Amino acid sequence: MTIASEEEIGSHETQDMSELRALNSEFNVVNEPKLATLVNSLPSASAPFQRWLKYREGYAPEIVDRAIAESEKSASLPLDKGTLLDPFSGGGTSLVVARRHGLDSLGYEVNPVIAQLSRAKTHNYSSTDFLVVDQAIADIRQLTDQSPQAKTPELKILQKVFRPDVLAILLSMRYVIDGIENYRARDLLKVAWVSILEGVSNTFKEGNGIKYRNRKRTKNGYVQVPWEQVPGYLLPARETCIDRFINQIDMMINDVQSFPANGIEPAIRERSSVASLSEIESNSIDVSVFSPPYCNNFNYFKAFKIELWMGGYVENYSHLKQLTDTALRSHVELDLSELNDQQEETLPTELLSIVSTLRSRKLWSRKLPDSVLAYFFDMHRIINEVNRVLKPGALAHIVVGNSAYAGLIVPTDLFIASMARELGMTVERIEVARALTTSPQQRRLIPRENQKLLRESVLVLRSS
Repeated sequence: MTIASEEEIGSHETQDMSELRALNSEFNVVNEPKLATLVNSLPSASAPFQRWLKYREGYAPEIVDRAIAESEKSASLPLDKGTLLDPFSGGGTSLVVARRHGLDSLGYEVNPVIAQLSRAKTHNYSSTDFLVVDQAIADIRQLTDQSPQAKTPELKILQKVFRPDVLAILLSMRYVIDGIENYRARDLLKVAWVSILEGVSNTFKEGNGIKYRNRKRTKNGYVQVPWEQVPGYLLPARETCIDRFINQIDMMINDVQSFPANGIEPAIRERSSVASLSEIESNSIDVSVFSPPYCNNFNYFKAFKIELWMGGYVENYSHLKQLTDTALRSHVELDLSELNDQQEETLPTELLSIVSTLRSRKLWSRKLPDSVLAYFFDMHRIINEVNRVLKPGALAHIVVGNSAYAGLIVPTDLFIASMARELGMTVERIEVARALTTSPQQRRLIPRENQKLLRESVLVLRSS
């Protein structure tokens, strides 16, 4: 994973790392290279359930397995009837694994595309549900150019994303799916439909957004690529879209039937955990496993722009902004006005020092220092609530990545550990999984010996 951002390059003094090294020495920091392939979802992207929709922000199921196993060993009673909490449930990996272990689970996810993905993965499907799916597939096979269509999205770049005939058949397919009353069948079909959008479009996900297939970056800037050179773009619309959809839904049904779920379906709450964890009863959670957005100034909604608009999850740009503004504040495009009402003494002094230095440097956005502050205010709130809802002595495993701005390393793992300790939690250890890369510009600003703190880690915290 790359943690690069877009700072202006200038002649900056080298970061004084003495405070950060001292803070690092206060915790049990251990190297765990075996976690390197587990802290992101790419190595397991072809595994059952993981392969339903490309979602690079996740982690491997083994992260959850080991967290549950450690919790079972350290708890006074087995976890066979416990509850797992994931405040950033994303594609539902924690929830799927919790069900396999016989645990109840609760997840929060603000992105409606990904929330529906989690629901589709964790439903208790019946034979009736699959009959409804079969009928929908039969209806989709019969679609013609004259079939009804869902409302065309108001996305401004839509004509650059899809050929008109591809857009037409996709909207006809969605019309069929949206009209299904059976919510389990509808969730499964909608996720299958969403998952084919990128493959039949002129776009692909890259970094913090999307790129166009018919544009190529050269040393002299971007150039247009002839359509006949864009792989797959000239394939017949109807046959291609329907065939890909049917192959996708068949694969998903095979996963569901090969790994049948049991027990109560997870509670997936389609809202931000930053403001919503307060609704959970204190001392009611047995284990928590999650990975919050990283402090890397990525707007994760941008990567799902096509899916959000095409699926009707957002209706207009005002709706999209309202949705985005509810997320954890991890980038400059969010509303940062509440900072004046928050108390900086709740944050580590080492963090405040970095933010102060950032304010003196030339940055691509004047809001960047405030976005860093806002991120840790929100994470302080999350950690405080996680500590409250966990049963006494219960564990939280948190996958985090450090970042860098204008040559300054922001060690998120150390700052979250420091805040957790101040809130009364025990920091069992910080497991360093792997080094993170950054842009060439950043590497020139950060001495090699300082780059050791550019890492991805798993924090293991014990509640008070």
